[in-house]
Amino acid sequence: MLASKNPVWSISLWQRDRIQRAFELEWQQCCRIKIPAAVAGLAVMGVLTTALWSPFADATGHCRTSPLVFRPGATVETQVTVAQQQACSVYVNPGSAMVNAMAVTAPPSAGTVSARGRTGVVYRASAGFRGDDTFAFVLSGKIREDVAPMTVKVRVSVR
Repeated sequence: MLASKNPVWSISLWQRDRIQRAFELEWQQCCRIKIPAAVAGLAVMGVLTTALWSPFADATGHCRTSPLVFRPGATVETQVTVAQQQACSVYVNPGSAMVNAMAVTAPPSAGTVSARGRTGVVYRASAGFRGDDTFAFVLSGKIREDVAPMTVKVRVSVR
């Protein structure tokens, strides 16, 4: 009988098939029990995370606005969508500008607008209102030596 240096080669085909079948059986039992349980656990975690996080995901109350950047002398129009009974912030990024003042020039007809610092406003529709509204505000400021007001006209859709 010849001695083999590698013990794997000394296993007969019958033994190798038996080990392979045992391994496959173990794998099937593992997958049949553990993988579906793991998938179900991940699904439950996803649902719980969504349910717990969603109230904090949009602190302004389901408000969608377009980003605005301060441009002296410009008149900018933007669209805002807000849920009924919720507040919505319209913010202008000053960038490198110095914004000195903000004033509401055309108040909304079906809601209220309040200042949000010098660079934006907060809109809230009147109780029970659903539909379209408009308002405008002006920012006064300068970038380098360019001094001019920026007018922001806002169309609001209250759902």
